[in-house]
Amino acid sequence: MMEADPNDLSDVRGPLNSPNSARCADIQAALATKRATNARKIRHKVPRTGDTLDSHIGPGSVAFGRATTAVQTGLYLEELKETVETDDFWTQTDQFIDRPASPVFVPAKTGIDVATQIEPYDLFDFNIEVKPILEVLVGKTIEQALLEVMEEEEIADLRKEQAILQEIHNADLAEIARLEERNRRYREEQARRRRQAEHAAILRQETADKIAARCFVKAYLEPLLPTTFEQLMERGYFYDAVQHGMLPFVTAVTQRYQAFRELGRELMTEVCVERVIPQLRSVINFWVFDRMNKLAFSRLTTAADARKSLYADISEAVLNEALDEFAVYYEQQLIAAAAAKAAEEEVNTLIFSSGVFCTTIHLWASYLEISTFYSVLGLAGGPCLGKAEHQNDFVHIMSCLPLRWRSFSTLYL
Repeated sequence: MMEADPNDLSDVRGPLNSPNSARCADIQAALATKRATNARKIRHKVPRTGDTLDSHIGPGSVAFGRATTAVQTGLYLEELKETVETDDFWTQTDQFIDRPASPVFVPAKTGIDVATQIEPYDLFDFNIEVKPILEVLVGKTIEQALLEVMEEEEIADLRKEQAILQEIHNADLAEIARLEERNRRYREEQARRRRQAEHAAILRQETADKIAARCFVKAYLEPLLPTTFEQLMERGYFYDAVQHGMLPFVTAVTQRYQAFRELGRELMTEVCVERVIPQLRSVINFWVFDRMNKLAFSRLTTAADARKSLYADISEAVLNEALDEFAVYYEQQLIAAAAAKAAEEEVNTLIFSSGVFCTTIHLWASYLEISTFYSVLGLAGGPCLGKAEHQNDFVHIMSCLPLRWRSFSTLYL
């Protein structure tokens, strides 16, 4: 075994906590000192005359032992136009005949040729020698035939057994399939009944919640409804729609037609004063006077009849025009109410998700709608459509209303 050199710097082995660790530190310190000394020598070295960077560094330096060759390093290639001298040479090979085939090797004779005579049946008698072979062949053939016959019989028996076992196996498979199908039906029926029971439990819970919510809402709103309606009546939310909506239009149209009638009466009076009275004051014949009186009376009668028909036509026209204006106004009110109701429903859907609160709101809205309809028709007593007297009042009012009002009532309902 070779002994380690203590001065060899590369011979450092073992773990860091071995005794060689101190020696490694000493070696590293020696290497650092050596590197510093070499660097100091290179830094303080004075260049000699004729020494250049190209003579010491590069492919053409003396250290490499090569000659400097100019290499094109420009951005664009230049064409080299130097012509290379070439010359043609040729040669001629001699013709050779093909090599002939090698002769067959015939070994030389080493012994003496002799001859002998063998008579028939001296060495082999076929009739005698073939008997054992024939016995073996025939015996083997018979044995093989017997084996094949036995094998066929055994195969037939095996096939019979296999058919019987296959039938038993098929019956077992059919029974297994029947049992699996029965178990599947049992599981499906069990799952279906479980779902039905869960659904019934959910429905019972929902019904109980709805009943509880209805009872809660009824108990909560029952003492509040009278006070709420009183406050709404005091604040003017419930009012007679006919009085507030229809009468202003009827009054305006009636005043307009009354002004027209007063104007016609003034014009009639002025004409009578200016033309009829001066003629009556003139001295005329009694017959003429009597005739004029009769004519005036007939004219007054005709004027009265015309005034009656005119009053009837004017009343109908006034009522129709007032109804038309009220229909336009009420249709605008319905459109505005529908838009407000849609906005309120959207806000309620977004904000209130509680089932009890939603039930309260819907009951309250239904009650307000029915109460508003009764207030429009001028009925007292609130939403009591189930009572016979209010149903009779409703039918009577609907039959007495004009066609426009019936359409308004149907549209409102």
